[in-house]
Amino acid sequence: MRQLYRRITATVFWVAAALSTQAADAADDPMTFLRESVEEVMRIVYDEPDPGTRLSERLYPVLRDRFDLAGITRRAVGRPWLKFTPEQREKAVELFSTLVLRTYADRFEPKHRPKIDYGQPVQLNETRWELPTQVEYEGKTYAVAYRVQRGRDGWRVYDVIIEGVSMVGNYRAQFAAILQKGGAVALLDALAANIAKGGQSS
Repeated sequence: MRQLYRRITATVFWVAAALSTQAADAADDPMTFLRESVEEVMRIVYDEPDPGTRLSERLYPVLRDRFDLAGITRRAVGRPWLKFTPEQREKAVELFSTLVLRTYADRFEPKHRPKIDYGQPVQLNETRWELPTQVEYEGKTYAVAYRVQRGRDGWRVYDVIIEGVSMVGNYRAQFAAILQKGGAVALLDALAANIAKGGQSS
């Protein structure tokens, strides 16, 4: 299951990279915003390849701008976050962001152009939406939902649900045992170790 999750996520993670590219034109319509943004990513990846530059190098800054990495880190840690010092929180966001970006962006290989069908958006509250899609890739179809929040700086992704599995929930389950045994220090050490060995966390 973990290998399947990695494979699917490596395929769809980059799709959310441009989720705020068209925010000015679609600020009040998250699904239009998603469609236009995905089209922009498709153009960058498939229509304007740059053999001299690794794809991950082009995606890193975009992903950092489009994802609420601090919020994702906080949700992945859960209640123990309240016990982290300000310095530990800052370090956790830095390490977790690096781990997530390396884990997924480095694994994506744009061999086949995916087909994406869009479902009906679901408003979760005043500022949050869930945007369901069906991603067809290499003959298989996956259910992928992007949870986005509109804030002062525009739209940001705060979770991705792949085949019913939450990216945030998946990491929270992994972190729970580490936090229970050693708290913030143990988690920071574990994140640093995973980055050092190439980002093997799922």
